[in-house]
Amino acid sequence: GFQNGGIDIVCADSIDGRGDINLNGLAYEIADAVMFTNYFIEGISAFSHPDGSIAASDANADGIALSVADLVYLTRVVVGDALPYAKTNPLAANFTFDNDVMNINADLGAAYVVFEGNVAPTLLANNMDMKYSFDGQNTRVLVYSHEANQSFSGRFLQADGNVVSTEFATFEGRPVAAKMVPLTFKLEQNYPNPFNP
Repeated sequence: GFQNGGIDIVCADSIDGRGDINLNGLAYEIADAVMFTNYFIEGISAFSHPDGSIAASDANADGIALSVADLVYLTRVVVGDALPYAKTNPLAANFTFDNDVMNINADLGAAYVVFEGNVAPTLLANNMDMKYSFDGQNTRVLVYSHEANQSFSGRFLQADGNVVSTEFATFEGRPVAAKMVPLTFKLEQNYPNPFNP
């Protein structure tokens, strides 16, 4: 929004403080419980900033916003009968994609990678499963396991194609904020030469 003579970009991290229904920066206070109670009677008009209040309403951390169970849990925290759930912060990691091999420096429980075009991936991770499908434009690849205590790290996938997108999670279900890092740098000759008259 417009603030102090300039534009202030509000990121999702600053509006989804779990339990701060009224978005005043103080989570799990009686005013949050009152506003949330009013939502059940008045509907979405009870919120002055609906998107932020909806995001903050998942008080019981079950992934479902605006539920009666959330109101009950928020009330329990307000009266001191329960502890608030912390917001899940993503695990930082780096991955590389070099010579058609994807490598990550964190223990993962699953990876979802989308490649441009029709590719045939090869699973390199031990004790994991892989499913993939070409949707007519991209190849979607899921590396996962339904077995207990299975994770992987290091070299886990080989595919001849360009990476369109990635999404990673730990075995515990924690999201992973992974950055792609280059393995090598090189300087190519520029053409045409911008300094040539």
